[in-house]
Amino acid sequence: MTSEKEVLLHIGFPKTGTKTIQKFCHVNREILARHGTLFPKFDDSLTRGLPGVHIPFAAAIMRRKPPHLSGLDSATLEQSFESLFADFKKSDFQKLIISNETLSQHGDLDFPKLMTAAAGHKVTIIAYIRRYDEWIESYYRWYLTHGINQKIQNFEDYPPRKEMEQNTFSKKLTELKAKLPGSTFAVRSYDTVKDQLMHDFLEICELSESAELHHAISALSRENVGMTSGDSLFLAQVVSRIGNGSVSRKVAATIGKKAKAGEPSPLSKLPGAFFDVESRAKAREIFNADSKILAKEFGLPAAHTPPPTLRDAQRITALSCEQMNDMIEFVAGEFTPDELTELRRAVAC
Repeated sequence: MTSEKEVLLHIGFPKTGTKTIQKFCHVNREILARHGTLFPKFDDSLTRGLPGVHIPFAAAIMRRKPPHLSGLDSATLEQSFESLFADFKKSDFQKLIISNETLSQHGDLDFPKLMTAAAGHKVTIIAYIRRYDEWIESYYRWYLTHGINQKIQNFEDYPPRKEMEQNTFSKKLTELKAKLPGSTFAVRSYDTVKDQLMHDFLEICELSESAELHHAISALSRENVGMTSGDSLFLAQVVSRIGNGSVSRKVAATIGKKAKAGEPSPLSKLPGAFFDVESRAKAREIFNADSKILAKEFGLPAAHTPPPTLRDAQRITALSCEQMNDMIEFVAGEFTPDELTELRRAVAC
């Protein structure tokens, strides 16, 4: 019956293992289906090469689409959105899992449209949070490699860094709760469960008793090869001097390509950081205060983060001339003479 069905909306937050969850669910769609759970697969023309990210679902509830989604056909998106919920309602599936981080970022979204489509079903919002210092640094490394906003050229100007006291997880989730009335929230600390992330996700989805799914977890490979914290310090230096243009993006792509080929950079083991110790301590204080709100309002299990340690104090926040020149030599083979000239200017001591 419709009243027994559940729509589970996994909303991130970004940099909390979202890709791992999406990859697992997409690869194991048939196993999930055998356990009464639908993880939808949209038409390839709508997925931008990311089938587990559920871009069509997110795009269908956006009132204004960002440039990278503007080319998607609106009529096809609408049809996909409507048929998803209509087919789920008529099917034998008891659960529908949708995974996309758009809801955690809010934006100009048509929430009434979403709630109308899910009417008659239990709606559960699944959100993973992460302590602010690690989360913001990881998010900034992602920004550096993707070059989303070329006007942001240093860590201090990065919005999540500047606004961490105003745009807390509790504030975002409280706003979302108001826009999705009647929904249930399952909020977890990524720092606490990251080593058992998929087991935790299955428990939330009430699928943890499936031996078949647990076996699938053991076969899952997590793709963490690429930009390290040390590498990102070099890339940040490049971006701060010449912006997030083609040379910066080529640096990121070259480092990632070489890492995946088994050729780590000279900085791959460097304990790099963007927060200094004082700022890191402040970020953790904000997170601990926010965790108390999340525990009270959303039932978040204890997620206290200790103050910075000696190890945190030993993290490197700036590179020497020698380290930067070593990195130029490491990536040089992929660059034209003109690009190398621009790169050397960017890191000139």
